[in-house]
Amino acid sequence: MSAGPDGRLVTVPRSGLLRSARGMLRLRADYTCKGSRMVMPRLLLSFLLLLVLLPAAAVPVSDLYEVDVPVASQDREQRLEVLKQAFEEILVRVTGDGSVAGNPEVEPLLRRAAGFVQRFRYLPAPEGEEGWVLHAVFDARRIERALAERGLPVWGQDRPAVLAWVAIIDGGRRFLIGEQSHDAERAILADEARRRGLPLMFPLLDLQDQRQVRIADVTGGFDSTVDAASARYASDAVLIGTVRRSGSHWLGRWRLREGDETVRFESSGKQLDEALRLGVDGAASWLARWHARTALAGTGEGVPLLVEGVNGLTDYVRLRRYLAGLDGVEAVIPRRIAPPRAELEVRLRGEARDLQRMISLGDVLARVDEVQPQFAAVVAGSSTEGAVSPSDAPAPSMPERTRLHYRLLP
Repeated sequence: MSAGPDGRLVTVPRSGLLRSARGMLRLRADYTCKGSRMVMPRLLLSFLLLLVLLPAAAVPVSDLYEVDVPVASQDREQRLEVLKQAFEEILVRVTGDGSVAGNPEVEPLLRRAAGFVQRFRYLPAPEGEEGWVLHAVFDARRIERALAERGLPVWGQDRPAVLAWVAIIDGGRRFLIGEQSHDAERAILADEARRRGLPLMFPLLDLQDQRQVRIADVTGGFDSTVDAASARYASDAVLIGTVRRSGSHWLGRWRLREGDETVRFESSGKQLDEALRLGVDGAASWLARWHARTALAGTGEGVPLLVEGVNGLTDYVRLRRYLAGLDGVEAVIPRRIAPPRAELEVRLRGEARDLQRMISLGDVLARVDEVQPQFAAVVAGSSTEGAVSPSDAPAPSMPERTRLHYRLLP
């Protein structure tokens, strides 16, 4: 965790943490080399090992509404056309639908793309390239409101971290793509994941990985073996893919697993990069189907929530702020607070299963048991700030509905 620009704690993707740790190790080594011998401080080594095993819960994608597009000039006409292309990329990223631009409901939005831009600026092109890079930041609230008005899904910023085991087969050449190997192929996957707003990570392929997984396990469909090796990374989802040359084309076979959900799909392309990108696109599209919410899909009622382990005011405030900060949550209504239990009503854009998915991506609440019946009170009006005492709790009770049951983690 680290502090973001707005002062909130954010989850840093594991690959970034590992690269930072390795940079620290290299820097430290420069000052500790004596002849041909390098002194490796035990504390620093322990720090690196700790980073490898950090949980990879949901990753907030902070730049979900930002796009960089190369441009040849700063001409106004070209800028308007490029902003339309950038807006289309944003809509794909936010809805999770790769073909959203073809939706008749979206066409009017694309014509008004410049109206959704908060700010833009021109940056110098990368070294060796001509022109500029147009950096555009779009208005998240306006876009989400426009999509909701059209009944289109919105996939929020908190997204599952995906661990990718990808094997490439090109004749007699076979290899796995790792965190520090085969940079060109890894860069293709990482770039497409960034374009789709998908937090993607790769295995270290260190000795532990090599003892547990062989390339034949990935290409041969021994998914249980790969899943077992993935446990150390604590990712939210696991993507297994094999991309092989077949005549003049490349064919990819993929399996995506998240929790109890598993899906298999294929990709193909004339070039390797096309087959790889389509594999990432397929994973992003399936995850969006599982996680994106349509504002009009819910019943409009709140979701009753029972949370144990709420031992005082501090716990209650932490719980309420956490719930209020989840994507799609509009109000958190206290029903009864009696330590160590808190009964709440969570109003959200979506359904109870959407709330369950969002909670499962974090490390604040642990599910206690299956959902259970509850006589739920619906309370009009709410504030998501402050705390409430037991005497302020609204009185029961109304028709029986389903209650979610969780425990607050320390």
